[in-house]
Amino acid sequence: MSSVCLALETSSETCSVALAAHGETIEDTRVLGRTHNEHLLGMIDGLCQRADITPTDISHVLYSAGPGSFTGVRIAASAAMAIALASDARLYCVNSLLALVAAASEPERKQGSGFYLALRRSRKDAYYICAYQLTSHALSQILPPRLVTRIPSLPDLSLHIEQARSQASLDRHNLAAEPLQCWHLVGDEWPWAMDASVDTGYAGDKPKADTLIRMLDDHRFASTFDTAGARSGLPVYVGGADGGDHPWRFAGQ
Repeated sequence: MSSVCLALETSSETCSVALAAHGETIEDTRVLGRTHNEHLLGMIDGLCQRADITPTDISHVLYSAGPGSFTGVRIAASAAMAIALASDARLYCVNSLLALVAAASEPERKQGSGFYLALRRSRKDAYYICAYQLTSHALSQILPPRLVTRIPSLPDLSLHIEQARSQASLDRHNLAAEPLQCWHLVGDEWPWAMDASVDTGYAGDKPKADTLIRMLDDHRFASTFDTAGARSGLPVYVGGADGGDHPWRFAGQ
């Protein structure tokens, strides 16, 4: 049997499952609030039945590892690890902020190349944020993922824009390579005073599981996946203001 890929995204109030099998990707996405644990396994079983496979046929498991909902991310992590162990599948952890960038840059969104600012609310007045430059050939991280409690100081785009223009002039096959001179905000709405350098047209989107599958086939994103054994595919989450026992920190700490 050819590869069968299962993707799980539960890092927000949206619970999303996608399955790629027999050359087709099917998806089940629902807004469930805090009841992911009651529906996730049933959604997985439903897709397996539709694709006429059993869970042991799954060869690749992808899950959105956060940052995001503390409980939601852990639910997907637990399910992904269990399925990977049971089916001897490869386990892939995907940054949920980067998944928002990937979704906004898909061809049907008519944007593609550009500068992306990914934002997701943590709790109270804390936000996860990171920034990337995306071209038709490569993905570059401009602002490392971090947790902030106030408006972040965004990098000056001038230098990055000039570099992108130089590359665009050499890329005769990509007419859309010329970047717009602003950040494309993806994820949650901008919570601070409006900034002319931030385009909020894509704000409000939630990550979906089928995006994770497409990322695995896109050379710009595939190298960002954390390939882990089924016992070590740990989630990324944020604890208290003291930083906790995880890699996320408030900016400035």
